[in-house]
Formats: sequence, C-alpha cells, structure tokens
Amino acid sequence: MKTWMKLAIVGALGGALLVGCGDDDVTPSPDAGPSVTGVRDTIFYLDPDTDARTELPTPDIMQAVGTTPGTGTAADRACTATSVRPSETGTDLGVVMTVKDFESKDPVDNVLVQFYRDNQLPVAVGGTFECPAATCQSATSGSDGLVSAFMDTDASWYAYFIKGRTGPTPASTPVDTAQYNEVAEATVNGNSVAQSTLNIIPTVLGLTRQAGTAIVAGTLYDCADEPVRGLVVRMFREDADETTATGDTFIADDGGRTRPGYRYFDGDSFPAGDQPYSNVDGLYAAANIPVDAPIRVEAWYNAGTAAAPVPTMWGCERIRVFPNGVTIVNIRPKRSDITGCTE
Repeated sequence: MKTWMKLAIVGALGGALLVGCGDDDVTPSPDAGPSVTGVRDTIFYLDPDTDARTELPTPDIMQAVGTTPGTGTAADRACTATSVRPSETGTDLGVVMTVKDFESKDPVDNVLVQFYRDNQLPVAVGGTFECPAATCQSATSGSDGLVSAFMDTDASWYAYFIKGRTGPTPASTPVDTAQYNEVAEATVNGNSVAQSTLNIIPTVLGLTRQAGTAIVAGTLYDCADEPVRGLVVRMFREDADETTATGDTFIADDGGRTRPGYRYFDGDSFPAGDQPYSNVDGLYAAANIPVDAPIRVEAWYNAGTAAAPVPTMWGCERIRVFPNGVTIVNIRPKRSDITGCTE
C-alpha cells in the first residue's frame, strides 16, 4: 500500500506524456528479452556516467540523498533468515477493503477483487486467477469502492488480485493489479492501477512498455521497516520447480528500452533512469517482465569490499505476473520460510 502512494508522483508529469504510449503504438516482444542462466556470481552495477562495472556499496538507511551509501546508518538485518510469514492460526476478523485508484485516491467501482488469505496466487490462466474456496474470497466493489468484508486471521499476510475492466477513458480503465504481503486489519485499502498509469510508468523510467508484459514494483525495507539504499534487484523466471532455484532463468537488463529493465528512484520518490541501485526511498520498479512463468524477485548487496566483493542476498519473494498488469511486492530481509531463495 505504501509503495503506490509514493509512486503517485508519475501523475504529476501530466497528460502530454500519455500521447503515443498506448498499446496501439507498441510492438509486442514475444521473447521479452535475452536470458542468462544462473547469474549470481557477483553483484555489481554499471556506472551511469562511464558504463564501468562497479561493485555495490554497503547498504544503509536514513541518509541524505547525496551521500555515499555505506557511510551512514547501517540497515537492520537482525531478522535475516529468522523472520517468518505471520501465522495463519489465531483469531479471525472481518477485513473491509476500499478499492482506490492509486494516483487520484478516488474509489474504484465495479471491479472484481479476489482476496487470498494464504498470501498465494495460483497460476494465472488467460490473465485470470482461480479462486478456490479454501483460500480465496471474492467480491465486487460498489460505487464507494467498498467490497463486502473478507475473513482473515488478524495481523496475518494476505494477497489480492483486482481484475481489470474497460472504462470510457484510459484513466477510468483499471488494469489487472496484484499485491502481496499485506497485513490483515479491520479496514484496508486495495490499489487499483489505471491504464493511463500503466502506460506512463515505463516512460518516466526510460523504458518503452511492450504489450503483453508485466510491471513489478515495490519498496526495499530492512528489519525495522526502514527503506534501504544500496541494493539491486534481480528477477528470475521460475521455469522448473518453483520451490528451488534449479533450472531458473535470469531476466537480464541489457539496457534496451524495449527489453526488461530494472529502475530505482532518486531518494525523493521520483523515478531516476540513471540511479544504479536503490536510493534512500528504497523504491524500485521493473518493466517489460515476461509473463510465461512465475517470477522470483531478489534483492542483493555487497557484504565485502569493492576489491573483494561478497555478493549477499538481502531478500527474496515469489510472485505471479500477468499480461499488461502490475504486481506490487515489498522486499524485506530473507525469511526462513521462503522457498527457492538460495545464494
């Protein structure tokens, strides 16, 4: 929820950028970019000025945007490999969700919401997720954006999927949107992303959105829920067993505008095409992500030095993505109960 509040700044760029950014102006890219298998041997970024490969600095938090990562307050990693997803056993409560457009904050009516109390979405078929009764509840938002109360264990994590529909304008046309790791409370908000926003986000990130691909976005946090600077994001197609890293395929960023690309923000919640790692706002976004398999999102840092780097995984989550949709997932230090996340 917090992530899309911060991303709302893209709307401030105005309608001019929307011209020429619709699906009719985009050429599909069936293979969605080059792939390299097993790329975890080192963690680096390309210097935006020289294109030289540079080892990552040590991550930190709460520093001024212009200072060098690793020179300030160390990020809290105390929960690494010990934290787990909140328990699904406990007292149930009714969860009332209000669906809002993330940019305007206006209520979004007449959208189908699927609420997954186990925080897991099944494989999407034709851009739609099944809703098994044992783990999923569904309802349609009213004119005020409210959906009937869902039931979930108090303070546990849930995921939700909002099915897009056609509206009279791109701004009033919600697209498929999913979010993971949300905390069950009595009242919550669900983020609905409009077609106009889907079109503009890659543009402000310096990318050209390809029809049929996905956007993934979120915030990188430490154990104290502080945004972390100095991390890089990597994504993998889970081509084989989803519970292991065996046979998975790295989704490479080759620098092309129409290929998969990872981007970060400027420390003040604004997209920055030349920011090579997460800034003090912790925000990241990726566009043109292939949708032919589940995706594993990883965050990495250097626990050593530039001369002797020690690539170390910060955190990892497994998600579903879907054509022309958005998946939101925040990354915290690696949980002990997460599967398929091996260094």
